[in-house]
Formats: sequence, structure tokens, C-alpha cells
Amino acid sequence: VSPQVRGSGLCPRCSCSSEFSDSKISESKSRHRSHVTQHGDMDINPPGSIALRRGRRSIVGQVYLITTATPCRRAHFAAVANARAAAHVLDDESSWPSAIPLLWLLMPDHLHLMIELGATESLSRCVGRIKALIARRIATESNCRLWQPSFHDHALRREESMLQIARYILANPVRAGLVRDPQEWAWRGSRLLSAVIEELPWMR
Repeated sequence: VSPQVRGSGLCPRCSCSSEFSDSKISESKSRHRSHVTQHGDMDINPPGSIALRRGRRSIVGQVYLITTATPCRRAHFAAVANARAAAHVLDDESSWPSAIPLLWLLMPDHLHLMIELGATESLSRCVGRIKALIARRIATESNCRLWQPSFHDHALRREESMLQIARYILANPVRAGLVRDPQEWAWRGSRLLSAVIEELPWMR
């Protein structure tokens, strides 16, 4: 991973997230433990902690990278019906009354968003609405939340390339061992997707 992407604030767990089968879930957790041992874990505060919200700013026109995860990294979206329901919300223009969704990628246990914030709502309200809309479409077991309370955010700096970071995000399923080619992953979408695909093969 290039230094530019590594320092961008992307969730460090991307390359070791949960998988579809039980055996792959176990293997994935092992990868994450190894990653933390070797490199440390950038997300040292629980996603629901005050530390993640402290200093958060909502800037009109700013591009943000968002990562929000399921409680205890449960693979809720390993179920095709759940992933399809989430994709329906994420692709629905009415889900984004103000912000512009540039890219989204759904993993079994977390969601990545790249959005440009609009003028009529805060970042927390925008992300909270998307999480709520997805939760309403998915029936989970009783007393089980679909999402962790908060989320990780990173405001893109001018020197950071949106396309480069988009490529990194879209490669998450490959690094996690879910697919061999990023184009095989179904749960992704929005405006930057076609621009990135045009530059393939970018994994070489």
C-alpha cells in the first residue's frame, strides 16, 4: 500500500475483514490479529466512543471517507438478502438529499463510503440516515443492532487522489480473500466506480 493511502485515515481492518463462510471468517480474524501485531491498529478507540466524534467538522463540499461497522464485526452482510437490501438503499437517490455519494463498498461486516457533503445537513446526520435506512430494510435477531453507534471519518486532503483511494477501497474484497478480481465483487457502486474500472487492470 502506498504511503499516501496508508496515511489517509482508511480503516486499517479493510484487508482482514470477515468472510462469507465460517472457515473464511476464522481465517480473516487471524489475518486481522496478525495485522495488528505487525502494524498496530489505527482505530484504537471503539467506534462508539466520544473520541471518534471529538473534533468532527462538517464542511460543505468536502469529500469524506467513511467507515462504519457492525457490532463485534458480525458478518450481517454475508447474507445476500441483507447485502442486496443495503445496496438498494445506497443506490437510491432519495437516500442522499444533500450529499453526493461518490463511491460505496459493502463488506460482510462493514461499509465504506466516499461522499461529498452538501449544504443542508451535517456529516453525522447524513451517515446516520444511511445507517438507519439500511437497518429498517434488514430484520436482525432481537436485541441485536445492525451498526455500531458511531463511525470513522477522514476528510480528504487536497493532495490526496480520489481515484487512487477509490482503487484502494475497491480492492478490499481481494485483500480479504473474498474474490480474486475486484470486478467480481457485487456490492459496490456510485459515480466514481466507472472511472476506476476504466483504468483497469490497476491491480497489477
